[in-house]
Amino acid sequence: MKEAFLFLEIRLVSKKHLGLIFSFFVLALCGYCQAGKTHVDINRIFESEVKRLLLPSHLLETHAPTCAIFLEHPQLNPDYSICLKDSAKHFFLELRILDKNLWKELLTGIMQKKNQTVSLKACVYSTSVSRSFKMTMLKAFDKINPVKADPHHVVQYDGITFEFIYVKKGRMKKIPILYELKSESYESVLIKILDQISNDLVNYSFTEIKYRDRLK
Repeated sequence: MKEAFLFLEIRLVSKKHLGLIFSFFVLALCGYCQAGKTHVDINRIFESEVKRLLLPSHLLETHAPTCAIFLEHPQLNPDYSICLKDSAKHFFLELRILDKNLWKELLTGIMQKKNQTVSLKACVYSTSVSRSFKMTMLKAFDKINPVKADPHHVVQYDGITFEFIYVKKGRMKKIPILYELKSESYESVLIKILDQISNDLVNYSFTEIKYRDRLK
């Protein structure tokens, strides 16, 4: 996204140095856990906080009015989610943006021996959409079939991970993307479009016409 507090590509250190710093931080965390003879399931805690902060209050399995979700977890910038909701005859997009990076705040809290939760807040933006836009977005999600940039080299996508969740024929599908994608791939283009949609939602400038053809 183009907003300063979201996903500007400004970096104070190089990606290489950033990766080294992050790796050292994780190793230090592991050392702390072993020294204190305490097992900390950081992934479980992270998933719990994602559910609490970025996902709707009801799960898809309970027939809640949510039919598609896109999650983006940057390395340093705030995490966010876009939810496509279907409530009776009303359809709308809901954007949730954290005020800080979830993974960083969680690791910092554990390292400082605080509670294994975070005190982050989510700003919420929403707008109504038509049934045709809902169907277009679901079809766009259903075309996802990610391929790595190099199938023999698994790396994270600039420290960013993504997850697509959507309902198809009454069943929920989850597609996580934890590695670098081909820049020209369908998934890379779709992620850029979703970033732009989130930017428009923040600026209250979202219009269906702008994205209807691009999502096909």
